[in-house]
Formats: sequence, structure tokens, C-alpha cells
Amino acid sequence: MTRSRSLQTVVGGSDADFRRKLHRHLARFLAYCSIMRACRPVWQFRAFKPVVLSIVLPEGADAEFYEDAARHAAHGPAIATYAGGRDDTDVQLVKIDRKRSSGDTDLSGALAKKSRVILVAQTSASVPDTFLMAADAIVDVGPIEPRHVRAGAKLCLGLTVSQEQAEFIATVPLATIVSTLRRGRSVTAAINLMKKAAVPKTKYVSGPTLDDLHGIGEAGEWGRELATDLADWRTGKIGWDDVDRGILLSGPPGTGKTTFAGALARTCDVISSSARSAAGSPRAIWATS
Repeated sequence: MTRSRSLQTVVGGSDADFRRKLHRHLARFLAYCSIMRACRPVWQFRAFKPVVLSIVLPEGADAEFYEDAARHAAHGPAIATYAGGRDDTDVQLVKIDRKRSSGDTDLSGALAKKSRVILVAQTSASVPDTFLMAADAIVDVGPIEPRHVRAGAKLCLGLTVSQEQAEFIATVPLATIVSTLRRGRSVTAAINLMKKAAVPKTKYVSGPTLDDLHGIGEAGEWGRELATDLADWRTGKIGWDDVDRGILLSGPPGTGKTTFAGALARTCDVISSSARSAAGSPRAIWATS
């Protein structure tokens, strides 16, 4: 019996082991689902046929998680049987800050020796020109889908996640998801931790709050209501769609627009930014929480 025929036999009988490996780590499962969804049009990849493929990750994605998932997707059940996976397959990660010369040598060697070469790239611009010429396809991996969050939470952690919760979790960086969504912890508690992790850590700047300012009328009432809404959002009482998006103040220089912005930020416990229009009068104020 040849090595390839033996491999095919073992691969066909190790699907259960492969699924167990996928279900062992939530990050691997979520990244794997995203990669397989992106590679639907590339039948050679899914059928373990010869292919040269570049997988471009979403902006800001955790590259190491996706590299691990790409190896599982590229090698399939063989990765659960052989430490190195399939002999004909090579998966490499190219980072934005890598030195092209060193990485290109490894890729050239893989292209010369392997029939299946998969390049995981952080950006499309980081894919070497030599690989672009050899590639059969280039696919862009989309964001994590809520349905995969719900499936992964159940299969990997034994947790039940609602559709609304999954829609929020799908917007969170993968590293934050796997750090906060854990077996034995409630989904609500995990989401609260995700929201806290999203708040930028900055040095507190002292100054007046809205309660210290006088004569601000409706603007002050709006600001205090906004502070209440943000506090309710942080604790999960309301959704982000229920929080007001901002305010536009208009007035000549020296009327207190910037002072109001700072007081609003301190009242809401957020970071404020402001931008002056070309005319120099109206000022847009927004905040990051």
C-alpha cells in the first residue's frame, strides 16, 4: 500500500478526531469557520487538490489564531493523525512587518516542492509579487459571523448565546472573545468584560463636570441623560443602538464649546475629541467609550 493511499484511508477514518480538535479551542473554531466560508469558491482547497491560495485576513485580525485555523483547514483530518499533516501541503503566515527577502525564499521553496501552498496574509499588500503570479486564487476572509459565535460557544464551551449577544460578540476582537467567553462564566458577565476591555485606558484629566457648569440649559440635560445611557450600556441594561450618537454645538469663539466637551466627557467617563469647521465657528463633539 502506498503512502498516499494509506493517508487517504486514515484521513477518512479520523473525522471525529478532527472535529474534536476544532471544538477544543473557540478561537480555532471561529477562525476556521471564517476561512472555510471565504474559500467556498475555491473547490480545490476544500477537496484537498493541488492549489496555490492566498488567504487575506480582516483588518486588525489576530494573525496567529487564523494561521492555526488555516493549517487545520488546509490539512483537514490528516492533522489529527500526523504531526505534520499532509506531506503535499504547506501553510505560511506573512506579516505586515516582515522582511520580504527572508520570507520570499521560504515561499519559493514551498512552491517548488509542494502541490498545495497556502499563504495567510495580514493584508493584500503584504503578499509577495512572486506568489501573486503563482496563485490560483486570493480570498478575503470576512468578519466572524454571529451564527458561528453561537455554534462555537455551544460546541467548545457548552454555553448558550442568544442571537443579540452573538451579534455583539462578533464585533469584538478574537483575542478578547477567547479571553472573556469561558466555560463556567455566564455570557452576560463575559460581555460586560468585553465592553470594559473596549474602553481606552487613559490618564484622567481633572476639570469640571456638567454639574459644575451653569447656564448650559438643554445641552446640560442632554449630557446628563447621555451619561446615564452610557452607564446602562456598560452594564448591559440597554443596547448600543439606544445610546445617542452625539451633539453639534455652534457659536463664536470663546463661548465655551470646548469647556462643555471636556465637562461632558468627564461626566460620561469617556474620551472626547473635537473638530472645528472650515469657517471656524461650529464645533463637532464626539466621544469614545
